[in-house]
Amino acid sequence: MHLTLKGTETGLLSYYQFNNDQSVGSANSVRDAVGGNHGTCLNMTNAHARTAEVAVAGGVADRLTVSAAGTFAFPNTGLNITFTDNPDGEIVVSRLQTEQPHGVSSIPATDADDEYFVVWNYGNNQTPAVSAMEFLRLTHLDGANSPADIALYKRGSRQYGNTWGSAIATATNLGGTGVNSARFTGSPLTLGFSQFVIAANASTNSLPIELLHFEATRLDPARAQLQWSTGSEYNNKGFWIERMRANETQFTALAWVDGLNQAGDYHFTDEQAGANICYYRLRQVDFEGEGEQISPIRAIDAVEASAQIQLFPNPSSDNLYVRLPASLQSLGFAWRLFDSTGKQLSES
Repeated sequence: MHLTLKGTETGLLSYYQFNNDQSVGSANSVRDAVGGNHGTCLNMTNAHARTAEVAVAGGVADRLTVSAAGTFAFPNTGLNITFTDNPDGEIVVSRLQTEQPHGVSSIPATDADDEYFVVWNYGNNQTPAVSAMEFLRLTHLDGANSPADIALYKRGSRQYGNTWGSAIATATNLGGTGVNSARFTGSPLTLGFSQFVIAANASTNSLPIELLHFEATRLDPARAQLQWSTGSEYNNKGFWIERMRANETQFTALAWVDGLNQAGDYHFTDEQAGANICYYRLRQVDFEGEGEQISPIRAIDAVEASAQIQLFPNPSSDNLYVRLPASLQSLGFAWRLFDSTGKQLSES
């Protein structure tokens, strides 16, 4: 019901799909996914057409008759279900591989995998209690995750759009039966006809990092210091530090800093900042190399063109004060003081 053909099946000449939004009677309103021999709906009007939404994508499926309570494996789809009630009939599980589950963008999470599960219960007991569900082969999970970071979302098998609502359960452990697996337990799992999506838990992290502050400060005419801190981190591989000089048009990578994956402080010194204006930003990257979070841009000013030193009061017969420009105050240097005749009066 949910699975499309792959198009590589032996002897397949044409494969007509009706799951599209073409107007009735329009050219190519019936799509041939294999040979391109599209068709047209005849003897029908749009008034008679009925729109039906159902999850359709490529993937795999399992059919299993369950006639007792216990744990049952659905091997093709990578799902283990523990029934505490007997569903007394056939359970069909589809694992759909798609670019994005329909409506998943409404889930306030950092990451949702590009697949979801649909479970149909054809048993006599339509709502058997389920104490645990374990999803296997979740390649988007990473060792940096903790169970509290992963949540399970559920909706009716015919629902679509922004209808996922809130998470029904948080993972109790990861990597139980197999690598990259997530196990969920609890009464909210009671199983009817349902779609399931696994995503990062918005209650623990809504972004890979929470950036508290990011500052750039000039140390001297050649160097700049960058400092930033995070309030939280999730699945954070690290940061690319990027710089753009005043005469450049785009940012380039300057250095890499590994993430802490916990709240913390960072600092980096740019030894080649130079005397002109420089712009800096952070590009955060997750462990999959997919998610990115870019910081606000920070700038350092150019070194003052004229490094004038002020002496006062003038004339002076007792105390003489020296005022240095900001660009020189952090530098260490030696100095000597001469009078108008060239006689050295003092040195450091």
